[in-house]
Amino acid sequence: MNWQGPPPPIDRRAHGPGILHLGIGAFHRAHQAVYTHEALARYGGDWLIRGASTRSDEVRTRLAAQDFLYTNWTRSTDRNEAQVIASLHSVLSTAHHGADAIIGAIADPATRIVSLTITEKGYCANQAGALDETHPDILADLTQPAPRSAIGYLVRGLSARKAGGGAPLTVLSCDNMADNGALTRAVTRDLAAALAPAALAWIDDNVTFPSTMVDRIVPAVTEADLAAFAAAFGYRDEALVIGEAWSQWVIEDDFAADRPAWESAGAQLVDDVTPYEVAKLRLLNASHSACAYLGLLAGHEYVHEAIADPAIHAFILELMAREVTPTLAPLPDTDLAAYRAAIIERFSNAAVPYRTAQVATDGSQKLPQRLLPVVAQRLAEGQPVDLCAEVIGAWCACIEHVQTLNDPMLERLRAAVSSGGAMGLLAVEPVFGELGQHAGFAAAVAAAYARHR
Repeated sequence: MNWQGPPPPIDRRAHGPGILHLGIGAFHRAHQAVYTHEALARYGGDWLIRGASTRSDEVRTRLAAQDFLYTNWTRSTDRNEAQVIASLHSVLSTAHHGADAIIGAIADPATRIVSLTITEKGYCANQAGALDETHPDILADLTQPAPRSAIGYLVRGLSARKAGGGAPLTVLSCDNMADNGALTRAVTRDLAAALAPAALAWIDDNVTFPSTMVDRIVPAVTEADLAAFAAAFGYRDEALVIGEAWSQWVIEDDFAADRPAWESAGAQLVDDVTPYEVAKLRLLNASHSACAYLGLLAGHEYVHEAIADPAIHAFILELMAREVTPTLAPLPDTDLAAYRAAIIERFSNAAVPYRTAQVATDGSQKLPQRLLPVVAQRLAEGQPVDLCAEVIGAWCACIEHVQTLNDPMLERLRAAVSSGGAMGLLAVEPVFGELGQHAGFAAAVAAAYARHR
């Protein structure tokens, strides 16, 4: 064991694994794994997490060198806390253990929950919320013996679970998507219909797909962060995660079997996640994307620098209040004006420096979830969308000018903008659908693009 930090507060020998998590990145380790750690500390149970990495062995290597212990460093203007997290049991990776190890962990009766943080693009869904059967990973899943997509692993694992006796299972998406449980169910069933049709009825009867809303800003950790942490706390942690003080997890209470006592750690178990997730996607996430695109074009490296720019600050406030908030249903026990103010405060937190380039990634996947539903609703109601169009125009200019932009559709997006400017971008049907054909919206986006290019 090469863990250099304080001893873990949980004796993991007293607990077995009960969760398999696909996508063992920084966000999961700074969010759901922290809730699980605190629930274990309070109530115990066999709820250690086995992580699974299907793309790279890097995270497993770093964590294995530390006996799967790491630190959650909470930073804000008034907090500077280091918390050793001991909820990880192990990490499986395709590169190190092979695909069958991950499939077997899904099938293992000890696994009662499979959770996912695979980003929006990891679900291989089309705009209609069904499986994109033209996606390269899905084509590989359909033609190759080993899975490539996370959904491919899930389907093969569920099929093996059925064959082994079929203990009930909860599949818990923790990605920033509206109605993420229903989407996960849809793409899982679509792929199962092609790969494992005999398992479909069993999936319907024995597997639940609750929706969740997750919220914590977790920036990428730099070498400077690692050095600063070591200087402040006296040990080096190669698997360190950094997050803001704010953390929220709202979970639809629809579990196929038992679960950790997450509510003891502050999670909210509710009948309907929808109003929470819609408010978060449209207010927090859409504003984050807007701040990133406008910030990149203004030369700001970090979100806290962008929101300190008076013009961007004023724009984000107006976007949230004038165009986004009117599209929201009442949120239980929530003052939306206070929620908007908290978002500005969170963006301003220089103790958690979040790069605009990181937030700006994957716009083709994020904006249809975050901003375009606002556009569609307001257009249907005959309301103006000038501020939303400003964000799309800024994104269009970033596609054209920001060479470090990262997006799974970047080649197609750049070709569209190069050939047709804003009109070319709006014609990219997988992103905009019929919205791109709306004359008023198109004119507003074109005008915004002209201002930003």
